[in-house]
Amino acid sequence: MTGLSLEHKYSLNLLGHIFNEILALSKCAAASHLQPGEKLNALSDPEKSGFLLNMMMFVRMLAGKIYEAQLKINSPLVKDFLLKRCFPNMEEREKDRLKEFNREVTKCRWLAAARNGHAMHYPTFDYWRDSLEKFEESEIAFRYYFGRKIGDVLYETADLVAGNAFVLEADGSDWRAGVSTAIVDLERISGIVAEFIVTCVQGFERGVQDPRVEYKRRVKRKDVKRIDVPHIEDLMIPFFLDTKTKA
Repeated sequence: MTGLSLEHKYSLNLLGHIFNEILALSKCAAASHLQPGEKLNALSDPEKSGFLLNMMMFVRMLAGKIYEAQLKINSPLVKDFLLKRCFPNMEEREKDRLKEFNREVTKCRWLAAARNGHAMHYPTFDYWRDSLEKFEESEIAFRYYFGRKIGDVLYETADLVAGNAFVLEADGSDWRAGVSTAIVDLERISGIVAEFIVTCVQGFERGVQDPRVEYKRRVKRKDVKRIDVPHIEDLMIPFFLDTKTKA
């Protein structure tokens, strides 16, 4: 990154950081969501609760990070980098993805509440009021699992209240509709911002691959060995883990 100002180095690395976190959270949420079938049926109730806890936590964090990403990408510092180092080497349709991203985030009005009350901060009473009232109407007790170690404790009802409050932000009529709305919205917006960042970095690369650019400032490519990766449907991220040191 020779020749870049510190501000432009910040912007380039921040775009990569945003991409990495959004992709990682999306994958973790997917790996914690168990489809109906043999795997799900073979799990105990505590294990199912643990997977649900993980999935909802990753989804909440993803919503908060998307909201934050929109603020950062549109900040003066990052916009200056985009306008000077990326956009000149990008097609109009690629640049228009920023407008699309901004439009989708603005349209998704529940994201602000998700960020402020459920993802980046612990909720105030008002953020949980509706969820608590629904649990009170159903006379659901405070239930938890208690094991021999601290790592074997899971406060199930607390997580259900938190998850219910979050999805009601997306659709206040019903928690099932809220889950569907949240997941569909987040998948769509995640895809838009991820694709936008990739094309921005590619635009930056094209700008420094020009033969007129001093060699030490050009992009260098190096092949790496192919790695074997698990299929997303074969990966499971459980809550309960054996933490004893292996012999």
